Amino acid sequence: MALGALLLVTYVVSPLRWLWFWFLHMPWPLQIGLGAAALGLCILTVSLLVERGRDRSYDKTLRDS
Repeated sequence: MALGALLLVTYVVSPLRWLWFWFLHMPWPLQIGLGAAALGLCILTVSLLVERGRDRSYDKTLRDS
């Protein structure tokens, strides 16, 4: 997952684009693995944020009672 996060950061942050060039010259199996790790990190983060968003109303009712 850390490699997936590194892959996403290198794509988004301009000064780290030289790492993206390194990624594109890796063998295909490593590119697929790192891409899957990045996709897994995105899915995990989004699901965590959605679950947290759903629980906000429940937390609010607990706080108010």
